[in-house]
Amino acid sequence: MPVDLLSDIFENGADVLGTTIDSRGVILAQTGDAVNSEVLSDNAEWWQHVGFASRPAKAEPGKRACQGITLNQGCNDLCIASRDTRGTKIYGALKEGETALYAGGPSNTGTGRILLKDDGSTSTITLLTQKDNGASGEPILIQVSSEGKVVITAGSQGAVTIDANGIKMASAADVQVGASGNVALIGAAMALNAGAVSLGASASDGVVLGPGLQAYISSLTTLLGQLIAAVNGLAPGSVTAIPPVLSPTAVSTSVKSAR
Repeated sequence: MPVDLLSDIFENGADVLGTTIDSRGVILAQTGDAVNSEVLSDNAEWWQHVGFASRPAKAEPGKRACQGITLNQGCNDLCIASRDTRGTKIYGALKEGETALYAGGPSNTGTGRILLKDDGSTSTITLLTQKDNGASGEPILIQVSSEGKVVITAGSQGAVTIDANGIKMASAADVQVGASGNVALIGAAMALNAGAVSLGASASDGVVLGPGLQAYISSLTTLLGQLIAAVNGLAPGSVTAIPPVLSPTAVSTSVKSAR
């Protein structure tokens, strides 16, 4: 094909002034010159890869816009490729072999993105946005690393980290674990470190313990009663009044045996 005819078939670098979706669900693009507000094609079909769909941010008069390569067919034009240099703050930081998916929003200032990074030794996939959808907002992200690490961060509100050292949760507010069914915590040891620890809904509806632990607590309660009696200088079995704070009854009322 003669070279001088290619310019008649392809429109290279025309601005995408805007896009719409027709009754068939097909994306149509209006192309032209954003600086001069000139329209070259009004309903160019927006062709993309299978399994992927996107629409560029609107063009602003006098400013740079998304650009496309359009195949002119007379009856209906086809926009077969595009680029948008307004997104260089996101994809301009990519290194060789890396990929980014992002949504710039109507004005191309959005912060939603998926980053697939690889420095040759570690691969990471990051699902990222920023608080209040602003460039200065705190990062809100989920990151998966080939090092076997998963990080979930909600800005300064809290974070969860899973790696070789275990699972760690941090929060600037309350941490609550709830479920409609049973919740099991299983481990070789468990530590509760807090100013106050509550087990069970109330003293009458307390924690259900297994028979072994129930027997152990019962033995401790008996020993505690004997210790209080000894401290008071009384023989075991002759205690008639025990201070409420040290009462064995108070210790055991919130414990129920397993059924």
